[in-house]
Amino acid sequence: MTQIVEAIVSTEGLTKAFQVGDRKIIVLKDINLQVPKFSFTVICGPSGSGKTTLLNIIGGIDRPTSGKVSVAGEELTGKDEDFLSEFRCNHIGFVFQSYNLVSTLTVAENVAFPMEWTRKPSVEIELKSGSS
Repeated sequence: MTQIVEAIVSTEGLTKAFQVGDRKIIVLKDINLQVPKFSFTVICGPSGSGKTTLLNIIGGIDRPTSGKVSVAGEELTGKDEDFLSEFRCNHIGFVFQSYNLVSTLTVAENVAFPMEWTRKPSVEIELKSGSS
């Protein structure tokens, strides 16, 4: 018997194209992806293959040219910037290649920094970030 596992990330026909001058560059073409909940997934490939573009779309930073993307049961396609910003703040965590840390803050303070926008009490932010 096959067990059906709910996907935490799902894409359907995901395509992303960029216009550079008079050329259209297709970075992602018809990507269908299912990442099961509680799984460990690696996205790898050569430089320029679309890994960062895919992750930016999944994280709600960028939008696909066409197709659908769902994360944590929420369809992100077509959502406005306010919704995506709130969704990222509450459900998505990023560790950028260049880290994008604030050099004057401790590690715990860097973790807590984006949580300031959640309007949660300081005590809760300190507990979640491990700072005190």
